Amino acid sequence: MRTTLDGALDSYFTLYSALLNSKYRNFPERSQEADRQAALLQALDSTLSHLIAINKDTKLLADSAHLLEEIADALVRKRKTPPPLPDFPEQASGFVYSLTRLMESLWPSSASDSLPRQKRFSVKTSLKQRAQMGLKRLIVGKEVITQAYVFASCMGAAFATRYVIHENHWFWVPLTIALTMKPDFGSVFARTLMRCLGTIFGACIGTVVLYLLPKGVALIVVIGILAALIPWAKMVSYATQVIIITAVLLLLLDLLSTGPMTVNYAGQRVIDTIIAGVIILVFNYFLWPQRKNNVLGKRFDEVLNAIKHYLKSACQSANGDEAEFQKITQEVFKAKIAASQKVSDLRTELHRLMLAPAPVGVEATSWFPLVAGAERLCDKITVYFIHRTVDSAPPASSDIHYLLDQIEHIQKHQDDGEQYSFSEKNTEQIKAFLFGLNEEITNLSKLLETNIRSKSMAGHEALA
Repeated sequence: MRTTLDGALDSYFTLYSALLNSKYRNFPERSQEADRQAALLQALDSTLSHLIAINKDTKLLADSAHLLEEIADALVRKRKTPPPLPDFPEQASGFVYSLTRLMESLWPSSASDSLPRQKRFSVKTSLKQRAQMGLKRLIVGKEVITQAYVFASCMGAAFATRYVIHENHWFWVPLTIALTMKPDFGSVFARTLMRCLGTIFGACIGTVVLYLLPKGVALIVVIGILAALIPWAKMVSYATQVIIITAVLLLLLDLLSTGPMTVNYAGQRVIDTIIAGVIILVFNYFLWPQRKNNVLGKRFDEVLNAIKHYLKSACQSANGDEAEFQKITQEVFKAKIAASQKVSDLRTELHRLMLAPAPVGVEATSWFPLVAGAERLCDKITVYFIHRTVDSAPPASSDIHYLLDQIEHIQKHQDDGEQYSFSEKNTEQIKAFLFGLNEEITNLSKLLETNIRSKSMAGHEALA
């Protein structure tokens, strides 16, 4: 259930990012399509929140899954009408309302489609505002600067090998580093190993083909066959892709060289790739083994800050005012997105770092229970707010301040040991919510203490 929910959240945040990018491109004007996308996003969020709240009702979950599959099938087949709603039980009225909003957003009426299209930008205004937005995007944090420094160090060492490698293809060293250290491809450590192993196997294949076939039509045919396999190899794995590309490259270099003699750069290719791999491992990992670990601590601190804001937003009082409650709902929606995105980003970063060598990989593995605890905190806040109405009273402010202080103690690695009793004015539903939150926060504090203690013991063992 948790794995399936994580996948749904990741897909949801992918859509959310796409809609944000669309909103940025259309800034600052509003359009009918932008309003429709915002309504779709809120309907999806509400539907997902209700699914989290009903996770113990297996029959309702099964009926919901079947309906969502029908909606997805109708969208793929581009049907003009949504599938009919089944007969859900009365206690699922909120979920039915969310599904209705979702289908209305996906299949808007023809009258709404006839509204005027978005106006074009005012050149003077749009250029100024786009420039301001662009400048904000140029602001980078310390981690980005550190990554740039590490990459520059690797490239500096790679170009310095020019004074050691006197062959005409010395540039393979910096080229390999530039291709391997792209941050959007996951673990650099795993890619470095796959690059080296793939180059070795590809060089062996290329050498065998060059030994068996002379220059001519036969060699061109083999190059064509191997080149046709590149898209398939790319889908299999990065190592398979490197094997095929290395073999094709060696064959092309032989074919393009002048003279009837066979030219084989396999040895130089393997040596240059291994040199690049050693440079990456030394400068990216072994010189800064704790750099990734410090980043995880900062990321988790950001997650807790987002959860605190989510909790404060969800526990505001509307004082029976419908307009105020709608305003709170919008704020809770944004806070939930921010908190869940932080958790999702940290989980994705952990998956990448698990492939890295010790101590980074081991450290990443130890953070997974903490991420799971943060996800449960978000889920409990979501379930609480989904059952709130405009007239329902929020928890006592002293209780919320206590829980926020407990989360802050986790961030500061403190344990005050204070015994606290929640207010008796709270309803039974709110008491259950507060006790559940307090239990999760306590467990989170214990997990973090265990994590810190295990790292401390590992450090003492390393010194001994």
